[in-house]
Amino acid sequence: MTVPMVTLAASAVVVLAVARWGKADRQPEAVDLQQVIRARVHAAREVRADRPAQTTANGTATNTVAVAPTAVPGAPASVAVDEARKVAAAYADHEPIAALADQVQSLSDEQLVQRFGDTSVLRFGTAGLRAPIGAGMDRMNTVTVVLATRGVLRHLRETFGEEQLRHYGVVIGYDGRRHSREWAAAAAVVLRGAQVQCLLLDRCVPTPLISFAVVHQRRCAGVMITASHNPKDYNGYKLYEHTGCQIVSPTDSLIETKTRDARREWMRRETPWPLPTGEPASPPPPRPSPPPRHDAEATTATEALLEAYVAHVRRQLCEPVDCEATRLRIVYSAMHGVGSLLVMRLFDAFGMPLPVRVVEQDAPDPEFSTVPVPNPEEGVRVLQCTLETGDRVAGEVPPGTPPAPVVALVNDPDADRLAVAERQPNGSWCLFNGDEIGCLLGWWAMQAASKRNAAWHRKGAAAVGVLLNSVVSSEMLATLAGRQRQPRCRVVQQLTGFKWLAHEALEQRQSTEQRVLLAYEEAIGYSLGGWESGELVVRDKDGVSTAAVMAQLAYFCYQTPRLGSLQGLLHQLYRTCGLFLQYNGYLQGAATDALRGVFAPLRQRVARGEWLTFSVRDEVGDDPPPTRVYRVHRVVDWTAGYDCVQGRPPVPTELPAQRGSEFMTFWVREHAEQSAKTKAPRPSPSSSMGALPRGAELRVSVRASGTEPKLKFYSEIRVPPSPAMPDSDAERQQLRRAMQPVVRALIDTFLHPEAVGLRWVSVSAGER
Repeated sequence: MTVPMVTLAASAVVVLAVARWGKADRQPEAVDLQQVIRARVHAAREVRADRPAQTTANGTATNTVAVAPTAVPGAPASVAVDEARKVAAAYADHEPIAALADQVQSLSDEQLVQRFGDTSVLRFGTAGLRAPIGAGMDRMNTVTVVLATRGVLRHLRETFGEEQLRHYGVVIGYDGRRHSREWAAAAAVVLRGAQVQCLLLDRCVPTPLISFAVVHQRRCAGVMITASHNPKDYNGYKLYEHTGCQIVSPTDSLIETKTRDARREWMRRETPWPLPTGEPASPPPPRPSPPPRHDAEATTATEALLEAYVAHVRRQLCEPVDCEATRLRIVYSAMHGVGSLLVMRLFDAFGMPLPVRVVEQDAPDPEFSTVPVPNPEEGVRVLQCTLETGDRVAGEVPPGTPPAPVVALVNDPDADRLAVAERQPNGSWCLFNGDEIGCLLGWWAMQAASKRNAAWHRKGAAAVGVLLNSVVSSEMLATLAGRQRQPRCRVVQQLTGFKWLAHEALEQRQSTEQRVLLAYEEAIGYSLGGWESGELVVRDKDGVSTAAVMAQLAYFCYQTPRLGSLQGLLHQLYRTCGLFLQYNGYLQGAATDALRGVFAPLRQRVARGEWLTFSVRDEVGDDPPPTRVYRVHRVVDWTAGYDCVQGRPPVPTELPAQRGSEFMTFWVREHAEQSAKTKAPRPSPSSSMGALPRGAELRVSVRASGTEPKLKFYSEIRVPPSPAMPDSDAERQQLRRAMQPVVRALIDTFLHPEAVGLRWVSVSAGER
């Protein structure tokens, strides 16, 4: 396969300090550790009048930034400070973005050690490298991007060999965040300098397009510069292997090792760095600027890739529906990201009316100016513009006509996730959580599989539908799959992080009879399996294709009287499978090391075989007991890799232990003795905030985030189907409210989050 080499235009981006790294005549210069940390300004940075050139010992001119040593009580050892200053000097010398290089001069000794010490490194988390933008080896900046790419390059050489790597190469994309396009170009400089064929896309693109491109173009790897839904001060580096899946262990550790080797060689100037040609451009302005100019070959290649994606998704996922048979209107928001163009193309290819776009959020904006955080999972506080647009669209009807029904679809900024909301007849909004959306999509995928089951049989193999979700996602999907007969379906669970689901989907396809229908995680990430191919259409979460499929499902529901709406379909599934309600959220404020300490005492108690009980105050009702007592009867420690049921010896988990994470799951029931004393059964929650239905089991998972300083929790309660099962929205909301104090009491009692400065910030208990 021949893929054109795309030349990096000199005017496209800051060509970076890479152009000067490793020159033969460049020797380490003496550093006056008591006076300055050098901050050489390369051709990409204008020399400032107030920073005159000085002369070094060898007579070369350099711009210096004076950093006075800071006296801090309990300051780090002088050796560590001196070493950190050397690294900081090298960083400032090679960082072409002036605003980042200049940060070095304001850092204290402690901060220098924290950011430039031996332990200051970026690690691959659940979604690749992700960190705040800033000066430091544990931050996102030009130097860390170049070093990471150098590590990736070495790994690819060992994996594929020089010939295959040069022939098939790497595809690189970027989103609309600060410096994303500059750092994508930096990665391209490193790869092209090693004679690796590299397609650098000519515009901002959704993250799932890179996963698709790796498979479609048979690339050795794909790189996406993005921080997805993180705050605006973050950026990241997402890496796809040749399968189109994100890298997993041990690949991530191997690349981290090679990146550390590249860092040491960079400091010693032992290995020449690839040298781009042409003059570097000036630094980009702080506000968004037009995309870099690439040559016609890159533009043609990017456009061809977009067309191939649309054609592939349409062929595999389009399920014809009559959009004219309903008054439904679709509203779409890109949340200041990159999804809009491709979503519009896909709606058109599916033969659906184009959605009404939220104008204020349609174009990429690295400031995310209309939302506090660019994460659609946060609910009403970030969806306000979308809901206001939906209200306006609902009212655009002839006089005397009821408001039009509206479904809102919201991508996150890199368009790999999707939030869904539905306007109710009374004008309120139903915001579906990630598990509810996943179960709706699972039902739709199984309906599509039923239609094609006979055709699959004619091809010579009995089909088995496979649906995947994470261990913190809803168990309702398994109940739905268990009721499916044609074809027979089953659910496979994997660890948190979509990369595990994508790899598991590939593994499941090793058996020709197994057809992957859906993979999802509760954090509004979804990827559908092709109706014809039986494998994931994109091997990562894809908010673009999911938006089109969700719109088709919405049109189907509104033209089907027994359903009437998306919420109507969900209620029907509850009546069939039982009630599954979630209460998810997070605590914020602690560093990663502190989060590890939260779990250690509890892990020791479980290892000793202690019975874990906790109480919730029950202040409402007729003559209630002062507290309601709950017992943890099962614990799965995903970090240590054991499953412990009270009264039995622990057994290893089926999934491998996650030694680098902090992650536990608890199963909770009301204490048996207290339950026996209850005067009457509670099929549904009372007005008490601490009372759950009798016989209900609560599952609570708690884990430290792999990308943010958060302690996340995920909880679900199941109430079996019965005449007494809560059936109205009000009853379901009451049950959700009853879950909250139980979950909070569990976390406060056993993890003591306040001791490490964690605070309860946000929850997503289902907004109606």
